[in-house]
Amino acid sequence: MPKYVRFLAVGLLAFASAAEAARKKQRAQVKQQSQSGALASKQDGSEEFYPEKGTCKVQRLQDICECNQWSLGAWGYKCSGCKDKFKWGYGCSLACPTQCSRGCDFSGNCIPDPNAPNVPKTCKRNSRIADQTDKSVTTNERNECQACDGPFYGLMCEHKCPDKCAKTAEGTCGRGGECYECEEGYHGETCSEKCSPGCPTCVMVDGLVAADEAGEFLPQGFCNVECTTDKHGDTCELPCPDNCKKFSGKASCGKDTGFCKQCDGRKWHGDTCNKPCNEGCIGGTCDKNSATCDDGCKKGWWGDACENACPAGTLGGCDRENGKPSSCGSGSFPSLSDDGTGVCESCPANCKNGVCHADGTCSEGCLLGHFGDAGEKECEPTCDGACDAHTTNKDDGDCAACVAGFHGGMCKEKCHATCKSCTQHATFFSRIGKDDCTSCPEDEPSVLTDSGECKCIEGASRKDGPQSRCICDEPKDAARESFFELTHNDHKRCRSICKSGTKEVFGDMSSTCMDTKKYKSVMWAGLQGGLKQGRCSDDHLEIPIRGSEDSECIRSDYVSNIVSL
Repeated sequence: MPKYVRFLAVGLLAFASAAEAARKKQRAQVKQQSQSGALASKQDGSEEFYPEKGTCKVQRLQDICECNQWSLGAWGYKCSGCKDKFKWGYGCSLACPTQCSRGCDFSGNCIPDPNAPNVPKTCKRNSRIADQTDKSVTTNERNECQACDGPFYGLMCEHKCPDKCAKTAEGTCGRGGECYECEEGYHGETCSEKCSPGCPTCVMVDGLVAADEAGEFLPQGFCNVECTTDKHGDTCELPCPDNCKKFSGKASCGKDTGFCKQCDGRKWHGDTCNKPCNEGCIGGTCDKNSATCDDGCKKGWWGDACENACPAGTLGGCDRENGKPSSCGSGSFPSLSDDGTGVCESCPANCKNGVCHADGTCSEGCLLGHFGDAGEKECEPTCDGACDAHTTNKDDGDCAACVAGFHGGMCKEKCHATCKSCTQHATFFSRIGKDDCTSCPEDEPSVLTDSGECKCIEGASRKDGPQSRCICDEPKDAARESFFELTHNDHKRCRSICKSGTKEVFGDMSSTCMDTKKYKSVMWAGLQGGLKQGRCSDDHLEIPIRGSEDSECIRSDYVSNIVSL
């Protein structure tokens, strides 16, 4: 089987070679024919057989291009360069890049400075990029060194790195001359500064060596050589404070000051961690320098260090900055005292049930007779009932109702003179008038009509004008006077009664007012059996008048009424 495959492969290779030879022969024939045709054409014309070099095939380009590129197909010279050295490309219509101070070639590349300095030996190829140049090319397109070979820096690697720069994996110094690391005993960007006496090594620059887990950094020049035991001092002879956080293999306090680097468990504060965190701190931990609690305050405490108890009456916690309670017990609300610290202030005195919202406004309305957010205003004396919005569901200050005789939101306006009480609110298109009464005065002979007007009852009138009181009309009988009364079912009526000094005597469908002397004379005559017609007409009886010689005829039905009593 493998032998068969090899035979087949050889056959295919031979076939492909023969085909390629045939194609080459065909192309040669076509080219020969093309040249013969072109030659014949030129021999028949008036032009020379070969155009002169520099003569552009396209006449328009003659003054623009340098035409030195022969084209057999075009039988002439094509544009191969620009006469204006600040143009490039076919047709010479593109401007050279602005950075090409000496123009550019036909491909748009800047023409190099013939007087440019030689590439220093300290230059090398940048081997840290993906698209690397040839090893022999050590400059970039601006003829600057791609990288420096050895302890050198600068655009042309013309400067030597500072003396005290230490060798590192990155090299000795950066292209700007900054050291990556310093030799022992030096610090600074260029390692030009010595560490302090007695400190063999120190921090090179700020932000390089972490001081602790919290993200703090040691400053430049800081001596970072410590005592190997938990001591401090020039000869490590003094013990570090007890409450410093202990570290394995190094001191827990500063070599020169003896100040703790951190406090044990963050439960202390102060330079030497000699002060416990305040009891109000959540978890009992705080910042070493400021004593500020790490995780805030427990409920009931406030202040940066949670050193202050929340005000009396506080429910829950209070503001950490000023101690203002988050809420207070019933009858008080969170507030700030004159010194700006929190307090549970008593609800305003005029709040109903003594309760209020957290902003000090009454939560259940105001005491009767008061209104306003804190019940600080008094209702109008003509209000009947409450006038605070919470109770009335009206505008604050508007009365639930008005006392008799007044109307309006705040009951400041008087009802019509004929009304005892009237509608409280007018409509948009009308005002309260005489036909808006809701009741009439009880002591007047007037009644409320369906139209809302108080009209005088029968036998009464407003004698002094339309806004005057209703008064019962005077009777025609001079012995009588008008009288207004309410019946047992509160029905109003006007009637006449006998004037003082007389008595009303009833007869058949009528009555009369009889003076007292005559009335007593009738009673006496009845007792004496002296009732007779005498000189009187029918239906009358002659009654002697006591104390005189006279008598008087009196209707018999009146006499019967008196005697029967």
